[in-house]
Amino acid sequence: MAYTLETDENHRLDLRDYIDHVKSAVDVRNEDSIVDSADALRALSNNATVLVDLVNEGLRDVAEFQSGNPYGAQSLTLARGDRWLVRANIWMPQARSAQARENEDVLHSYELPHDHDFSFLTVGHMGSGYETSIWEYEPDQVKGYPGEPVDMRFLEHTSLGPGKVMFYRASRDIHVQHYPSEISVSLNLMVVNPETRQPNQFLFDMEKGTIRSYLNGSEEYGPLLVCALAGHVGDDRTVDLLGKVAERDARPQLRFRAVEALAQLSDGDPRIVFEKALADPHPYVHSRVVERLAAP
Repeated sequence: MAYTLETDENHRLDLRDYIDHVKSAVDVRNEDSIVDSADALRALSNNATVLVDLVNEGLRDVAEFQSGNPYGAQSLTLARGDRWLVRANIWMPQARSAQARENEDVLHSYELPHDHDFSFLTVGHMGSGYETSIWEYEPDQVKGYPGEPVDMRFLEHTSLGPGKVMFYRASRDIHVQHYPSEISVSLNLMVVNPETRQPNQFLFDMEKGTIRSYLNGSEEYGPLLVCALAGHVGDDRTVDLLGKVAERDARPQLRFRAVEALAQLSDGDPRIVFEKALADPHPYVHSRVVERLAAP
């Protein structure tokens, strides 16, 4: 089953030290070795500067930020090696509009029962975390086609709160993620072992007990994500970097996202930030700013 790993590790690791630990002490082909590294991932999560350092680094060269990241808009790659990847996953609370909720359900796999074609160790890093329902199945009993019946066993309903570490097994654990009540972040050590997984990742129909479809990959949205995240975790350095993006970047969507983040980080009236952005010459930015200024 998916493991919940008890750890009260209170030391802190910076990202470089954690990477060194993975390289020297973790056999990513061995499940026990991965599970035994739970304390180290918790120690990385104890480092409160991991995300803000990443955000500030990304804003210095926003056009190239996460340009090689194949894992979608909610995931940021922190480091990679042979058969392993360290990621930060961003979990947004439920949006107000139906269209935005539909987009986020797909983007973040909310309310979509799915497995993974990789194993991963994960820890709640920031926020209250998402709730999740977990089942398991036997991959060697599945051929892997849409509509195929699958024998699934319910395991638990739980949540990934701050400091909690869990281990999910490739092509075996199915889970449904539910919206968090606030923006939340988890840190993952993702490992790939071709011998322990199905060649595909699946969506499941829990009512029918079948494979619903294959899970498609996401596009790269790194620059937009780093600006959105900056509004929640940024510091004084972030404000200066966001200002440069808002004034100079060629993409109007990104300029507006930077303006939103600046408004969130403002010590004064955020409307002043939006009023300044009315000078942006692009109609997209102008219309979105007018929207925000008209909002209660």
